[in-house]
Amino acid sequence: MRNGKGFSSNLLRPNAGLAILLGVAGCASTDLSRVAPVPEAPTTAGVLRGRSIYVTRCAKCHAPEPVRKYSAAQWREIIPDMAEETRLSAADTQAVTDYIFAVLALP
Repeated sequence: MRNGKGFSSNLLRPNAGLAILLGVAGCASTDLSRVAPVPEAPTTAGVLRGRSIYVTRCAKCHAPEPVRKYSAAQWREIIPDMAEETRLSAADTQAVTDYIFAVLALP
């Protein structure tokens, strides 16, 4: 069906929707200060340091558990509790976390 200007009203509807979508997208914020930084991949040295901490600090209170005894989800709950109990620094906690998840990622 044609409107009074010689254009099909059916052709205008999709184009109008696209124009609105592009207009809204153009208003999106480009402020990247609120975007979380991408974590760095663990280094071999960091993973080895994490293993050393895991074997020595955990062994002060109990025998170190085999890493694969627990799932990744379980470790996400265990690590913060044990890090707090042993008063690990944030860097040491990250090193232990890197070690555990490196072991879990092995085939």
